[in-house]
Amino acid sequence: MNTWRDNPFIEGKKYKVIKDFHQSQSIFKAGEILIYVNSEYSHYDNSTIFFFKAKGDHPKIWWLHDDEPIEEYKKLFLEIE
Repeated sequence: MNTWRDNPFIEGKKYKVIKDFHQSQSIFKAGEILIYVNSEYSHYDNSTIFFFKAKGDHPKIWWLHDDEPIEEYKKLFLEIE
């Protein structure tokens, strides 16, 4: 889905988590490999929600609020393929 901001992720590509962090219901571990699935926009939360799947198709969700720069992803994820 398209959101108002540019999306740095490519559907189906693999990304490595750079550092440990948690957000919402998801715990991200450094070195973990994720596959990007899609994104949605929450008008209620003023946030873009990025959906990934981890090993075993376990879902991971990263929220980026409108007041945060999209470049935040570079501190957390690295494209590997």
